[in-house]
Amino acid sequence: MQTSPCVSELISDLPPTPMVVVLGTSIFDCDCTCIVTLDGAKCFEGLSFLAAVETLYAAYFCLNMKYNQEVQATLEFIQRQLVGMNPEEGSRQLNRRITSVHPKVHSALQQLDKLKKKWQDCMSRI
Repeated sequence: MQTSPCVSELISDLPPTPMVVVLGTSIFDCDCTCIVTLDGAKCFEGLSFLAAVETLYAAYFCLNMKYNQEVQATLEFIQRQLVGMNPEEGSRQLNRRITSVHPKVHSALQQLDKLKKKWQDCMSRI
């Protein structure tokens, strides 16, 4: 897959942590392809969005890297809620928090639990 010079320049300016670059108008577009980068270089290209996210997590965990500060809450939410990896202790964040969940992730998980309980209550009445 050939990428334009603009994309190559963009990739070289990315942080050294693993990143997903989406080529296309939307992740829901059938023509969308993704690139996984590391250290400003393309590691994997031509991936679907799901395959790119799987590869992103594999890179973080196989290389024992910490989540980038700018996206740590999002990545931890995906890890805990969607992937189902919920360690009792520890985090892939750079800060000193060792035993607790990121506050934004904790709040989002609580809201989802409330919604789930309301949903189950409504469904039991049908």
